[in-house]
Amino acid sequence: MGPDPIPSGEERGVSPTWIDIDDEALREAMRFSGARTRDDAVNLALRVYAARHRSRTEASGSAAGPSRGTPEPAVVKRRRGRFH
Repeated sequence: MGPDPIPSGEERGVSPTWIDIDDEALREAMRFSGARTRDDAVNLALRVYAARHRSRTEASGSAAGPSRGTPEPAVVKRRRGRFH
């Protein structure tokens, strides 16, 4: 028997997506995170964003997300060389 076939993206829990990303923000994210690929940087950013809001939601005891019910702005503030 030969090696197992490479699983498709859906089997690995990923979806191929075509989106426009701010080049400078992506370069910064890759530099700060040490991500070697754009995919890794974007996936890491999504996980960090979700974890941050999950912890805020759990701390507040609310399942609704941010208190105003609106997402954070797309522009991320930088303080002391790190994203906040």
